[in-house]
Amino acid sequence: MTLELDISWFLAVILIAIRIGVVFFSTPLYSFAPIPAKVKLVFILSLSLLLVLISGKGIVTSDFSLGAMVVSCMYELFLGAILAFAVNVAFAALQWGGRIIDMQIGFSVASLIDPATRTQSPLMGTLFSMFSLLVFYVVDGHHLLIRGLSYSVSAVPPGQVLSLHNPGIIIKQFGSLFTFGLMAVAPVVFSLTMIDLVIAVAAKTMPQMNVFFVGLPIKIFVGLLVFALTVRYVLPLLESIFSSMFGFWNKVLM
Repeated sequence: MTLELDISWFLAVILIAIRIGVVFFSTPLYSFAPIPAKVKLVFILSLSLLLVLISGKGIVTSDFSLGAMVVSCMYELFLGAILAFAVNVAFAALQWGGRIIDMQIGFSVASLIDPATRTQSPLMGTLFSMFSLLVFYVVDGHHLLIRGLSYSVSAVPPGQVLSLHNPGIIIKQFGSLFTFGLMAVAPVVFSLTMIDLVIAVAAKTMPQMNVFFVGLPIKIFVGLLVFALTVRYVLPLLESIFSSMFGFWNKVLM
């Protein structure tokens, strides 16, 4: 008995692994725990194998030369970057909102290690980043992510160039980062702005008052209180953010 290896099938798995690898390695999806690189690689290759088998899509080109494979790899890198862009926008929206609170509340002078980026980030920005990642897995967003990747294999087979009919949707999706981020923290920002106005009037009428030492504890207390009272309303917003992410995938892959 002899075993024959279909080179086109093998190359299809490698190309899909490149596409998926960009999505997983350039987004916060792996940041919840320190996973060894070998485990990540095995997971991506296994998932790529399953997606190719399920979709039944092989490599679109019959030219297996080095130049053709390099071009196909570039196509997959581009598509993976587009998909990863939507994921990063979804998670960056709340992180950006948290940074607004940090600047207003005074936490921007302190920093923590953000597990998503492995860099130092302000307190509320890190908290929002971890919270959004937690909600993503709680609402089975990882299942939808795998379904979206499977759909991408069916819509754009391995080695096929992505036809981006409307590049404007990328700019629109990027703009949603600021829209969703501001929506998430709007009550806190409004409350802190009112506190700033009150403190400004008090400083004008009572110049001898130390505004910094009086205003900072008040802003911290009010900001955290309003955040605790309104955090329940962030959950529906997160669902809208993740729906927007997968909606962007659908528009790109159509």
